[in-house]
Amino acid sequence: MISKIKIRNYRRFREFELHLNDGLNVLVGNNDTGKSTVIEAINLVLTGRLNGRTLHEGLSPYLFNKDATKDFVDALQARETATPPKMIIEVYFCDGVDESVEVLRGSNNLDGEDACGVRIQATFNPEYQEEYRSFVSEPDKVRLVPTEYYRIDWLGFSGSAITRRSLPAAVAVIDPTTILLQSGVDHHLQHIIRTQLEPNERVELSREYRSLREEFDDKESVKND
Repeated sequence: MISKIKIRNYRRFREFELHLNDGLNVLVGNNDTGKSTVIEAINLVLTGRLNGRTLHEGLSPYLFNKDATKDFVDALQARETATPPKMIIEVYFCDGVDESVEVLRGSNNLDGEDACGVRIQATFNPEYQEEYRSFVSEPDKVRLVPTEYYRIDWLGFSGSAITRRSLPAAVAVIDPTTILLQSGVDHHLQHIIRTQLEPNERVELSREYRSLREEFDDKESVKND
């Protein structure tokens, strides 16, 4: 059983803590208050995956809290020392419910308390220090968190790395709103473009799309790779 979840700098939550009751828990709230984000965060920390991909594969600047990102960017542009923000999600398990979670016990958590639990975190990787210095040498061009220089750690509160096999817990998320065919979305979008845009607007849209692709292809890093 999960007793508590803590979130730092993930999506809409700068700092968030939720204590759960024994048994059934129901989240109720208005739209866009973070209910789905809480479920997503629990799933992420217990599986290491987001939308079917590992967090290492799917890490994006847009997963970071907007206020944390803004503070980071503002500090850089003010020529101050700025540390890239950390993203942390932690799940605490109830004591005495399942002995198998005892291997996760430790104080490697945000509360610094002796507890059984799991954390997943995205933090700056010091191995990229030289590349990072080059990146921030022109702070006025920085708009987002440079996740290319981050590392992902999936740990028990013991401090030991875990895998899906070593984690004595399972999670299943049933969300019917995600059962959509991408081809259906593409077909719907094409229908809108054909029926709602004038011919000159479609031409302009096509041209802008091509220009963006050409601009991407002209970047030195793309050419070099």
